[in-house]
Amino acid sequence: MAADNRPALRGLGQAASESSARLIVSTMTCRVSCRARIRASLPARRAMLCDLLEREREEVPLQEGEAALEFGRFQVVTLKLDQP
Repeated sequence: MAADNRPALRGLGQAASESSARLIVSTMTCRVSCRARIRASLPARRAMLCDLLEREREEVPLQEGEAALEFGRFQVVTLKLDQP
């Protein structure tokens, strides 16, 4: 898991869910708003923004395996990646 704007992001972490076909990524920003592209080392067929309880809220388009996200100040974002 990698982000192209790593200095602005804090707490980038990942955890496999109960299903081996899912990866949950949680991150937050610190002090500034920013844009970042999140990419996983494994292929993903779909990316979903989730609330803090990991309920799906909005699909995020994937372009060449990357999800482009915008973060507000001190915002926590949870992204669910479904593996093919």
